[in-house]
Amino acid sequence: MTDFMQAFMEIPPFTRYFLTATFLLSFGMTYKLLNPYYLILDFEMVIWKLNVWRLITPFLFAGPFSQ
Repeated sequence: MTDFMQAFMEIPPFTRYFLTATFLLSFGMTYKLLNPYYLILDFEMVIWKLNVWRLITPFLFAGPFSQ
């Protein structure tokens, strides 16, 4: 486990955060912890309800894990 953490910490920060966010969103969608409606890019929700995460999450979701 120490080798994994050491290798993970050697990855550049942006890539490390991007991979972590992609994994967490895919995990949440696969096991139904997240509602898929909250990940779609809906400009009305961004403008009128200030759901600014909708500008980022569509680009981080890579699809559910294969079962």
